[in-house]
Amino acid sequence: MWRNLGAALYWAPGERDKAAAAYEKAVTLGESERKVNPRQAPLLAALADSYSMLGRRAEAIAAASAAERLGSADPEALFNVATAYEQAGERVLALEWLEKAISKGYSKKSIERSPGLEALRKDERFVRLRR
Repeated sequence: MWRNLGAALYWAPGERDKAAAAYEKAVTLGESERKVNPRQAPLLAALADSYSMLGRRAEAIAAASAAERLGSADPEALFNVATAYEQAGERVLALEWLEKAISKGYSKKSIERSPGLEALRKDERFVRLRR
């Protein structure tokens, strides 16, 4: 819930300055849960996304890589890893993970509406993927 609040604040006009606190809370709670069970790909994907939104690139990539090693088939987790990679400046990996998310049934409409993927959607590689 804290990650969702962070996203809502980040993208809401005039509220972006409040987003970091929500993402920090998401990371704190997520890392606590990770200590109990580090083999939860959806949790690792959510952590990757939260870290990326905080500008903590190395931690975002580490969490995304950990999720990748678990081989999740959860489309939401795959999408979260893709957005984390995009935010971290890893466009090629973001596109790979979007392709995985789509292949597992993630909504193309949700991808089209995601504000964090606006720049990626203009990339010719994404246009090809969308087809």
